[in-house]
Amino acid sequence: MIRKLLSILCALCILCACPLALAESDQEYGAALNPYTVESMGITIDLPEGVSVTAEDETDDYVNVSLTMDGRTDVSLAINFTYVEAYADYATISELPEELLQQMTDYYNSIYTGGQPGLLQIDDDEEMAMLAPFIAGGQSEDGNTYAVFVNQFNGMQLTVSGGIAGEEFDADAYNAVYSVYWQTLFGMIDAMNAE
Repeated sequence: MIRKLLSILCALCILCACPLALAESDQEYGAALNPYTVESMGITIDLPEGVSVTAEDETDDYVNVSLTMDGRTDVSLAINFTYVEAYADYATISELPEELLQQMTDYYNSIYTGGQPGLLQIDDDEEMAMLAPFIAGGQSEDGNTYAVFVNQFNGMQLTVSGGIAGEEFDADAYNAVYSVYWQTLFGMIDAMNAE
């Protein structure tokens, strides 16, 4: 019990420091931000410039936000929040036991080809490694290509996905999916810190 509490406390300390790193990164690349708030969750997401919300759906099981890249009919993005009880005892996805990570790997391998699902390895910054997503993707039966980023905080799973018509992402589309993942993650962190 004490080990779990210490783990959560350490995770929250690290999470508090990470939004500063992202803010510096956004300034470095000159990214303009477009805030969007998921009211039911109290989460504000600083969407990158050129990304717009097209719909928000909420049920008892999930909240899903659909997005698009302005001027691009070949790209779609989505943010999904789902509570997964099996993950409730783990602070982030990097703490999940191997059997749960394997279930996730098997699931994504069953729907996409050409990808290599697994935890993103971040070697250069140990603090950020705790926030590294599980990544998946590849080509689906519908002929589109997908990129998926997954993380979770004590059972609240975040999945950010992007799809593009074709066999591979261009840099702008992939960067949009990647940026939406990190911005949403830090929006979740800000919401948790505000509680």
